[in-house]
Amino acid sequence: MENDHITWSTLEYPVREKTTDWYWALGIMAVAGAVASYILANILFSILIILGAFTVAVYGARHPHMVEFEIDRRGIRSGATLYPHSSLTSFWVIEGSEESKILLQSSKVFMPYIVIPLGGENPEMVREVLLNYLKEEEHVEPFAQRIMDYLRF
Repeated sequence: MENDHITWSTLEYPVREKTTDWYWALGIMAVAGAVASYILANILFSILIILGAFTVAVYGARHPHMVEFEIDRRGIRSGATLYPHSSLTSFWVIEGSEESKILLQSSKVFMPYIVIPLGGENPEMVREVLLNYLKEEEHVEPFAQRIMDYLRF
């Protein structure tokens, strides 16, 4: 393997089984929010809360797919999506007990950070390959990503 190319496959996110209690808590919060909204004469928001809770439940029951990742001279590929190096400003490799990941800082306004799981790939080897293309700069995992992890997504 060359020092400027690496490929690996892993699940798009860690498998976190949700118990029936998780779904009950979601349902109770959704019904409470919808009832409160209805009492405050905001029927449209009440409907939106119920639809949102249903969508979250469906998404929560979804199982992760295997995704192939690749870093090469063109950019960083996640499945069918290619992030060219020119659209990225820096990276940071987070080594965690549960799962290691790469945080990529994008120059795009609506997608400032891209989180890529490393699965079983060696974080140091990935870091060495990325140093050929991007500068290393310490980043903190986005707040939305931490919330999703806390909610077991």
